[in-house]
Amino acid sequence: MTTLKVQLICDEKQHERAGAMAYQKYNCQGIEEFCLNEQEVDSMLGEKSYSGGNLPEDVLDSVDIFMTKSAHPRAYYFLDLEDAESFKKFCIIELDSETVITKIEEEDWNSTWRETYSVIEINEKLKIVPSWEKELHESSKSLYIYPGMGFGTGNHETTFLCLKKYVELSKTQMIDSVLDFGCGSGILGLAVRRFNQETQIDLYDIDHDAIIN
Repeated sequence: MTTLKVQLICDEKQHERAGAMAYQKYNCQGIEEFCLNEQEVDSMLGEKSYSGGNLPEDVLDSVDIFMTKSAHPRAYYFLDLEDAESFKKFCIIELDSETVITKIEEEDWNSTWRETYSVIEINEKLKIVPSWEKELHESSKSLYIYPGMGFGTGNHETTFLCLKKYVELSKTQMIDSVLDFGCGSGILGLAVRRFNQETQIDLYDIDHDAIIN
């Protein structure tokens, strides 16, 4: 299935009018309000950085001010080419606005997602293998992971280093218990189990999909 993306550049009042007409008359499926590029984000936030939790209100206010003061593109999505063309014509005639239509072809996200994962060599004793490549990499040192909605095959630097460190430690000492907190695909806990059947392992996550996976 093909989706039509109509990108419109105009001021906020024109966008309000365009949005109302898009839904009421042209069967619009959804509107992308705005999308800031990296340079625009840097210009607003400078050297500030945030990790987790809610953004401070003054940051959100600065985004609102930026969006209302500048003409910026907004994307309108349609399933029917005739609706998209009619909406484009309305924008040109009634709003005198620059308008571009782009076709977005439906993508096999499952295949695309799998292409991003590959075998990861931790060291000579352990390699992480996506389960769909099991037949190609069957060996005693392979740990098979299906990332799914839980994510995690060891390509993240922190996960990679934790795996590498555990394998090193397991050579010289017995580790009685391990907590895999925010386990995702469970890759850390499963790696521990592969090397030691006696270790007490607890895996914890609040993501329902991760737990099922």
